[in-house]
Amino acid sequence: MHNVYFSPDDAEGMMNFFRLFSSLLGQQPFAFYYSRKLPAGWIVEFVSDGITPLLGYKKEELIGKMSFADLNMDETLYGTIPIHSETETSQFSLLCTLRTARNIPKRVIDKGLLLFDEHGELIGAAGVLMDFTLQPGFDILPYLTEQAPRERAAGTSLAQLIGYSPAMKTVIENILKIAPTQAHVLIQGESGTGKDLAARAIHEMSVFHNNSFIALNCGAISEHLMESELFGHVKGAFSGATENRQGYLDVVNQGTLFLDEVGEMPVSMQIKLLRVLDGHGYTPVGSTKVKNSHFRLICATNRKLHPLIAAGIMRLDFYHRIKQLTITMPPLRERAGDMEILITAFAERFYHDNRLTPPQGRPLIPEEAMRRFKAHNWPGNVRELHHAVIKYLSMGEIDFSSRLPGEDNALSGQPPAPLAIPDELARPAPGSFSEFERAKLLALLNGCGWNLEKAAAALDKSKRTLQRKIAKYGFK
Repeated sequence: MHNVYFSPDDAEGMMNFFRLFSSLLGQQPFAFYYSRKLPAGWIVEFVSDGITPLLGYKKEELIGKMSFADLNMDETLYGTIPIHSETETSQFSLLCTLRTARNIPKRVIDKGLLLFDEHGELIGAAGVLMDFTLQPGFDILPYLTEQAPRERAAGTSLAQLIGYSPAMKTVIENILKIAPTQAHVLIQGESGTGKDLAARAIHEMSVFHNNSFIALNCGAISEHLMESELFGHVKGAFSGATENRQGYLDVVNQGTLFLDEVGEMPVSMQIKLLRVLDGHGYTPVGSTKVKNSHFRLICATNRKLHPLIAAGIMRLDFYHRIKQLTITMPPLRERAGDMEILITAFAERFYHDNRLTPPQGRPLIPEEAMRRFKAHNWPGNVRELHHAVIKYLSMGEIDFSSRLPGEDNALSGQPPAPLAIPDELARPAPGSFSEFERAKLLALLNGCGWNLEKAAAALDKSKRTLQRKIAKYGFK
């Protein structure tokens, strides 16, 4: 597609081109399309037969009725497409989440051409949609870096797994490929590496995304209470059981159960949960009635499980049942390239969450502080780093929870600015994520001649939302 160009007024030629290839590729999980931009909005004018196995829609449900932007489940991606160009065509590549006919998130690659008229106005798009999960070796990094990290940090759990290092790239690719399946998943990694975020990201992009996500820490609950928590109990089952109580398995039916620190689960509970996973159901404490629940199981551990199996602490059959698929979260010491973006993202979030004005004329984190942060080995991983950034911005000191002997907390150089009164019209710090958004918004407004209706339509936002952003950045 990247080497094929069409004249903007040759819609029929484009459709004939797509028809030629759709006859060969119609049963594959990708689809050609042509979508035209009309005054009333985008409309699909042609789509190949491949749309049905890819997204579940029949062609007649889309052609003349919908746009792929209508199916988009990502808030920002399609809003970044330019609406003015000096050339007749320009290429685009997006990694986005579309809503299938069954209302299930589907991660797809959208690649093609934007088409412009002689005045440079956007009039259409022609491209191909491909199933991301069937693209082995696909390089996801350029697609992730097209979005501002702050935009990625607001919303899904996957977006909060910030980082572009090879190790994190592998994690994100694996999550995107694992999520659509219903297989049970084991997430391994040291404490503080983001195992809970990975579990929630898998749930949010799975067939269970509209239902419950229940998290249970196996190391924080006694064996007796764990059985009651999971399976529920009936009135009089034990002292204090004054009424019938549902268990997590009742609530999580058609959802996702997340067992953190699964290596701490008693063997007796492993046996009972294994029966559930094998389809034999469960019995509430004090009851004889067998109940059933269909759910996806995601487990997490910061321990090596093979020594637990050798010691008889974990059953081998239980281990194999919970690890149908695995994800390993890398420690922060293996993500050196992600340090600065994580630190900056945490600083941005601190100012945003506390409605504080960022420092004027200097970076959110001074150079000396950034150097100290990068030099530490962070045995507490991302969680430790996050807490250290918050304390630095609040108190003006760097506190490593695991300092080396003789290491001092004192920091030379400029401390962070005192906490300030919020100023909604303050210009963001140079190089910050807010500055990125400000520059992008200004370019969009200039590109459409400050026509607010046109700019709001390009962003797929209301005019009122656009006006608030204009006020936020002090545009006149």
